Amino acid sequence: MKLPSQKRKRLFVGLIIVAGIAFLFGLLFVAILSKSNKELVSRTITNFMSGIKTGKLEYSTAIFQSIIQNFSFWMILFLIGMSIIGFPVIFLLFASHAFTMGFSMSSIFYVYHWKGIILSVIYILPQGINLCIYLVLSYYAILFSKHLFNLLFFKKEISFRRLMRRYVKIYSFFLVFLILSSFIEVFLVPKFLSFFL
Repeated sequence: MKLPSQKRKRLFVGLIIVAGIAFLFGLLFVAILSKSNKELVSRTITNFMSGIKTGKLEYSTAIFQSIIQNFSFWMILFLIGMSIIGFPVIFLLFASHAFTMGFSMSSIFYVYHWKGIILSVIYILPQGINLCIYLVLSYYAILFSKHLFNLLFFKKEISFRRLMRRYVKIYSFFLVFLILSSFIEVFLVPKFLSFFL
């Protein structure tokens, strides 16, 4: 999956910039919510944290949901990368994850104030790991989509089999880390959060 190094660097930097902007919007989004929506956010977070504090977290359900969620996002990126319209959609998906991460952080801060800084940093740790993984996966998905576009419309000589094999290997490799991230989210993060609640 080779492009001129300058273009590959611009693509990678572009993804980082998109993530930064989306994260910032996520941080600020709580401020523009209506009072009723803020109350809903506050109740949701309070109930979640109370469940952790009292040890009522359903671990089996939580790990299943986390793995399914991460796998679904992984699969969507993988499939969209194999389409010729993948470029803008992948950027939007990647940005949505960064936005959610920023929104989670500011929401916890809104509920718990200064103590929320520590709680939010702990809470978004798995999301941060996932964001780094999605950065790499988005990068390779866009490259694959671009190569596919060149193959179909410009008839460039590209070994599709070799390209596909590498694409699958990269995605399979990072799927393992997404699963590990799910275990960190469900089994480690609640324990650390409970120390500060």
